[in-house]
Amino acid sequence: MDKLLQGKTAIVTGASSGIGRATALTLAQAGADVVIYARRKERLDALAAEIAAAGSKCLVVPGNAGVSADIDLLMNRALAWDEGG
Repeated sequence: MDKLLQGKTAIVTGASSGIGRATALTLAQAGADVVIYARRKERLDALAAEIAAAGSKCLVVPGNAGVSADIDLLMNRALAWDEGG
């Protein structure tokens, strides 16, 4: 697959399984750096290893999308990470 998304960052919620997991892997294979978000940290860690194997960077942010403070944390961490912080 061409690295069409090289230099881009994507946030994927629900990344621990199903469509979210598949989306994160596809984005990584296309060259994007990926922020993965879901409640199950152990599954996110396993996915992060796969993303790294695809040659992309990955940030794991565990949390619950139904909790606004968790979404704030996701956005703050993703923005700081994308800016190199």
